[in-house]
Amino acid sequence: MKKVLFLVGMIATGIHLHAQKGYTGMIETGYSICVGTVFDKREMTLINPPFGDNCFNFKTVHGYSVNSFFFIGGGVGYTYGNTPATLYDDEVLKKAAHILPVFLRIEANVLDTKISPFFVLDGGYSFQLNGDMYHHTLWFVSPSIGINFKINDLKLYCSFGLPFQQVQYYKLTPYFWYEDSSGNIQWFYKEDGRPKIWLRSIEFKWGVQF
Repeated sequence: MKKVLFLVGMIATGIHLHAQKGYTGMIETGYSICVGTVFDKREMTLINPPFGDNCFNFKTVHGYSVNSFFFIGGGVGYTYGNTPATLYDDEVLKKAAHILPVFLRIEANVLDTKISPFFVLDGGYSFQLNGDMYHHTLWFVSPSIGINFKINDLKLYCSFGLPFQQVQYYKLTPYFWYEDSSGNIQWFYKEDGRPKIWLRSIEFKWGVQF
């Protein structure tokens, strides 16, 4: 029994001595490609139109490494892209969006080696700097997997993720039309709610950890 306890103690001590504890910072950039929306029975017509465009993003994350395998921290960034602003006649009008994401990050490394796969989960709120009461971004969650490479005291990494971004937009429904003097049909629209939907994307990121 003493030998077992001694062995467990040695393993625990070895992990503790080799663990990289303390402050950890990250700087990363990425590119996401919108691939559609999350299915919503209340808004089935929203599945077909392309709702978002590709987005460029930059993020910085700072937090605490519990050991060589587990990190928890917070981050802030900047995202630029187009998001849905108004929907009418099954046509989506997009608006350029300047977004400030604020989020919590949990990261887990699989191995304590120079090259290791890892898992990341980001979650937080996207503040749209040019949003309004009709059109703005809301909550987001972003799971991803990747691989990192140790170079002295730094880590270079790349990852692939599946972010989900909630957005609210302005929906208009036609309720009256008339024919003008040129024979063209002119429609009048009314507000038909301000639905919230989730956009889904694929994302590629590159960064450095220090």
